[in-house]
Amino acid sequence: MDHDQDNEHTASRAAEELAEAAAHTASQGPRLWRLQWAQAFKRLSELGAGGQDSDGGSGQRG
Repeated sequence: MDHDQDNEHTASRAAEELAEAAAHTASQGPRLWRLQWAQAFKRLSELGAGGQDSDGGSGQRG
């Protein structure tokens, strides 16, 4: 249970960081914003996988 709560907290924090990064980079051009978004989404996907490798642990495409 503690591990699940920790993952939820970490995911929540990552979402907050994503929002801050989006607000900060949106004025700096769409290319940089897309890069930031892709990095944050990848991070959230990795957090979603947690440490559970039942699906192979890879949430990446292309």
